Amino acid sequence: MFGFPKILYDNSLVGFGQKLFNDVSLMFGISKPAEIFYTIKNGSWNDISIWETVSGRPANRFPNSANDDVYIKHTVNNTVSITVGNVYITGKLSVNQNFSVYGDSFKCSGILDMSSAGSNTLYFYGNNNDSYINNYIGGTSSWISYASLTKSQKIINIKLGYNNLMNENGGNLTWHGKYIYLEADCLILGKLQFGAYDIIPKILDCKNFNLTVTGRTDWYYGGFMRKLTGGNILFIGICNMTGFGSQALDFSSDVVVECRGGISFSSYGSNTDNLASWRFTTNNQTMTTTQASKQIFRGPITIENITLTMNQAGVVIGNAGIKLTDLGTINGTTAGSSLVLQSALYFSKLSSYTNSMTTGIFDYTTHSLATIGYTFNDTFTIPNTTYRNLVLYTSNNGSGNVKSLSADTLITGKLFTNFDAATSDSTPSATGATIFNTLGYNLTVNGQYDCWAGTTLKASVGNNTLRFDGLFHSDISAGNNRFNMPTNTYIEFRGGLTIGGYEIIIDALGGTSSLNFTTNNQTWANNCSQQFDCPVNISGAITITHTGGNGAILTGVLDGDNANSVFDNRTTNTGLKYRNSTQPMATGILETNAATNTWKYDKAGNQDVKGGTYRTLNFGTSGVKKLQGNVTVPTATYTVTGTATVDLNGYILTLT
Repeated sequence: MFGFPKILYDNSLVGFGQKLFNDVSLMFGISKPAEIFYTIKNGSWNDISIWETVSGRPANRFPNSANDDVYIKHTVNNTVSITVGNVYITGKLSVNQNFSVYGDSFKCSGILDMSSAGSNTLYFYGNNNDSYINNYIGGTSSWISYASLTKSQKIINIKLGYNNLMNENGGNLTWHGKYIYLEADCLILGKLQFGAYDIIPKILDCKNFNLTVTGRTDWYYGGFMRKLTGGNILFIGICNMTGFGSQALDFSSDVVVECRGGISFSSYGSNTDNLASWRFTTNNQTMTTTQASKQIFRGPITIENITLTMNQAGVVIGNAGIKLTDLGTINGTTAGSSLVLQSALYFSKLSSYTNSMTTGIFDYTTHSLATIGYTFNDTFTIPNTTYRNLVLYTSNNGSGNVKSLSADTLITGKLFTNFDAATSDSTPSATGATIFNTLGYNLTVNGQYDCWAGTTLKASVGNNTLRFDGLFHSDISAGNNRFNMPTNTYIEFRGGLTIGGYEIIIDALGGTSSLNFTTNNQTWANNCSQQFDCPVNISGAITITHTGGNGAILTGVLDGDNANSVFDNRTTNTGLKYRNSTQPMATGILETNAATNTWKYDKAGNQDVKGGTYRTLNFGTSGVKKLQGNVTVPTATYTVTGTATVDLNGYILTLT
């Protein structure tokens, strides 16, 4: 909140009683009779001898109250912080310290000089309806601040042959008041700041006038810029939105915003009413997003023969970026126009994608955080064959909302499905239902695949390979994922498999479709009783460690292709349920004793049993369980249930 400037007095000239009254009246809002002061000669503001009152008598104090109106007909320097009511200048006022105006009128037909090398701010608390400044000298460290929390405030016209706020010597504009507005085209040759760290919105209404800012523009918490009647806004310096509130750009579709110094969105706000056309011109620029902000552009972005780099502060993939929707597109104007993606770019409407970057260069594969997201509810053929990171999302299910590959595709980073761009990276959509159809094309994902709840991973044509070099993470804490691969799909895991609290629903894993663990030692973490009806293969001298409270249900055969292929079961509770008639790991090693675990042969029918040492062993349901080697198991953890029987087949069953 705004704090009143400190009030200083010349105690040799002002009585203690008068000083105390002024202090108390300002602090507690106690009114005092209005008093009018006139200058009678040049001098310093706190020199009582330069002032007379309306009665023509010499003043017994210098003006320093919100009820004091002043008429400056001479040259006056303020060297202490001052508070006054209305101000009328026909001479010259040099502001060297903070100067607060509580009246509704500030009329300067003379000169207002704020070029002091020190930091000085002119605060306005009135509505300024009939105010003007005809001659203004600004400075790089001087500020004009509109600070009323109760009144709408007009931005005062400052005239130097044209309507502007600051002159060629610099100068800056700020406000943390409730509402200010333009009544003419406005040029700020210094800095522009608005907003403050409180809950009250701070609105700048440009109305139908043009605004140009040559210096830096800072939106703080609650800063709100509105322009609903067309016209232009030009930011020559960098624009920075900062704070943890909902920053606001309320621009109509006939507004054109031109940026020459780049823009930074350091906030959580998304600017959902940003319908303007944005032009990035003149200089190479950066658009930065941070703190999980997905900045929405509902109108077109044009890159005009420069390089625009979209980056983010932070290293979470997909966590920050730009979201194009409605009429939002991004395109170049020449072959030399370049978009370099170092954050996320989400296409939330089909037309946004089809009309984007048809002219110029689009680098979306080089940077580790470069992410493309297709998040619209339309049937869509994924056009490119190489991505760094890819996000696919559909908010509702149905045959008309399928994202399909167009050719063999390589994702060198991460893949997300059913990941809502409106959420953070760690929060999947609870309502989406994304169908990702690889058709008959091969898919390779070098990084992690986050398969969020509600995803259907499909290969409707089949005879293809889906290779996941990083962790395949089926996070299904909010609902089921599905596999639909009816014909000969080879699913290859090189970085492990994690299945969350809900099963992957296997619509079809037909023909020779199979799950294959290759290349690296891996962990298969199962947190539900997931059933796989296809073969599970371990290729090479690697170890697959199967963990989780609830093991998988395997109706397909489990096997290796190397004598040192190892399946290490470490599942507890319900354990792993093996329901194939062929013994598991006929080639390779079945480890069922290295840690607490449960293994069950519970197919409704005959089964061959792998010889070895078991920590917990159950023969269940029905059929003959026929040993293929000697078996050792503790007596306390060995059970035969249902109508199942055991055939030793010439081997020894040892109960310890």
